[in-house]
Amino acid sequence: MRIFLFLLSVSMASRANEQVTFHRIEQTPGPSQVQTVEPAKVESRRKAVYLSYEKFLRQRLEELNRQRPGKWQRDYSSVDAYLKSVSGMRARLK
Repeated sequence: MRIFLFLLSVSMASRANEQVTFHRIEQTPGPSQVQTVEPAKVESRRKAVYLSYEKFLRQRLEELNRQRPGKWQRDYSSVDAYLKSVSGMRARLK
């Protein structure tokens, strides 16, 4: 570690007298080369994307709700039967 710090200090000392040169900007000053976007279009697109996500999630929830009875078989005949019927799912969810 000491060697690294020594080499770093030597490197910094040798560059202290150098002048820093900056690279030229690729885009010359003047009119923008990027098209401007209207805020109303951005907001409408954002809203459309949000609504599409919400629609997808709601459809997925409805589908899962229809599948739920087949995946979770509960036995309500007694407390012991119920605990036994849900023990597999409880173990899976831990």
